[in-house]
Amino acid sequence: MNIMITNFHTGNGGGHTTYIMNIVKYFDYNKGKLFVACPPESRLYKELISSGFNNVFPLYFPNERLKPPSLDGDFDFNFLTYARLRGAWFDDFQSSAPKCANPPTSVGGS
Repeated sequence: MNIMITNFHTGNGGGHTTYIMNIVKYFDYNKGKLFVACPPESRLYKELISSGFNNVFPLYFPNERLKPPSLDGDFDFNFLTYARLRGAWFDDFQSSAPKCANPPTSVGGS
């Protein structure tokens, strides 16, 4: 079994650095391989390298929001409406969504 842990924090970090370092320290290498991907300037990356952990990969994670998919049908509109009600937010949702003749008044009901 291979496990990849990702961490996008670039700075000094915090609890996540301690948490991941403990996972690396106590991981049973007989049951699988552990890999960590994080930005090379992060405290986590520096600590992993200095501890002799070889399966660390320098990786940047983009910090930009995704554009919503094209809305070409009622199902797509209802799905994104539901996602927004559940807390998701898309920057250009209002400007990119086509005008719906009969927008739903509730999600999940009949």
